[in-house]
Amino acid sequence: MLGPSNTRPLRVAIAHHDGEGQSKLGRLLEACGLDVVLNTTFEPNLLNQLVQNEADVLLVDLEDGQALQKEYLDTLFEQLDMPIVFSDNDVTITDGQTEEELGRKLSNKLISLFSRGGNAAKGAMKANKPVQQQGNSGSPASRVWVLTGSIGSVDAIRRFLAVLPADLPIAFIVAQHISENIVKQASRLIAADTSFHVFPTQVGHVISHHEVIMLPVVDESLMINQHGQMSLAPPVSAGEVSPTIDNVMGIVAKRYGRNSGAIVFSGIGKAGIDGCKAILDHGGVVWTQDTESSRFASMPQYVRDACNVSYTATPELMAKQLAEDLTLIEMKQANMHAG
Repeated sequence: MLGPSNTRPLRVAIAHHDGEGQSKLGRLLEACGLDVVLNTTFEPNLLNQLVQNEADVLLVDLEDGQALQKEYLDTLFEQLDMPIVFSDNDVTITDGQTEEELGRKLSNKLISLFSRGGNAAKGAMKANKPVQQQGNSGSPASRVWVLTGSIGSVDAIRRFLAVLPADLPIAFIVAQHISENIVKQASRLIAADTSFHVFPTQVGHVISHHEVIMLPVVDESLMINQHGQMSLAPPVSAGEVSPTIDNVMGIVAKRYGRNSGAIVFSGIGKAGIDGCKAILDHGGVVWTQDTESSRFASMPQYVRDACNVSYTATPELMAKQLAEDLTLIEMKQANMHAG
């Protein structure tokens, strides 16, 4: 795999909490064509070593789910002018991936992250498990769709995203009535099979293409400004449970208009109907998972009964259709500019 100049492999530095397992992760990345220029434990002169070895990206290996001290993490953000990626291999392997699959997917994520911003991009994500990160500096997404559902939807969304090409010009917000702890678990499952960047909602983050933002139920309501930057605001009325699925769809519809969309996956109940209507009223589109592939089919069926749904299929077929649609749109836009 080629690096930033397309003439050499991506130069990766790996930092560990202790000396165990140093060779394994480096071996997996090197087998995928990356250049591991540093493989060391955390120590006071780590920053100097990164500069001396001309690393393109720092991979932090969170062994046994350990977390970095906040002070150290803040220092990395302030002083490093390169992407920082966090990986928890034990979680990924426990979820059923082989070491070879882990190496391949992790390598793809590293290449994808670097290609979006190069050394000028200060970013942080976990390749297999999300962490809090500061606001990004990427270009705002022009197209954002909401993925929703309830029981059975996490697996359906995982299947959908696993089929999508990594370079599609779109971002997704996953809106479900689930707690923050469950969001973290769902993020790990979804991230394991997609090349999109998957992470929980982060105040100040600018929504960019190739991202999947997981939105839990919290006390505040999601807001998206004209620059695509996310923030949280107190609920309008006391006792209101926010952000509801409908509110999130309404916010996305107003911000992205005809470039907004929603897919309703497996679930129970009528949540999402008003939000889907808002998407349609602003020129967007609404899709639903079909009955046969849904674990519970009432939620997408209620939406089909109430709204003008333009496409219904399995998660895999919807992913393929979306890829075809966006590729066609990109070709038309390119032809227009060429003409």
